[in-house]
Amino acid sequence: MKLHFSWAPAAPLNEDQISFFIALFRESVCAVDPCSAGASEDSETDENVSYCELSSDVVDDLMGRCNRHFSRAELTALRRFIDGHPKVAT
Repeated sequence: MKLHFSWAPAAPLNEDQISFFIALFRESVCAVDPCSAGASEDSETDENVSYCELSSDVVDDLMGRCNRHFSRAELTALRRFIDGHPKVAT
């Protein structure tokens, strides 16, 4: 996440911030029913994993959780990151 994404104009998140974002992400997606997530692609390496796009409700929930913890520039960068990586494992 830190090495494969341009955070500009925000500074890259540090390891603690990335871990915290991932924890917030997990909180947001834990309520998603994998069977109704609309898997659109199967994993090439694990038959128990498929990928789906996050619904706008999940993205909105995640950004709301992030809003209280990250600066405006970091939030903008996080949203670009989310929009640039629309498929998640289910």
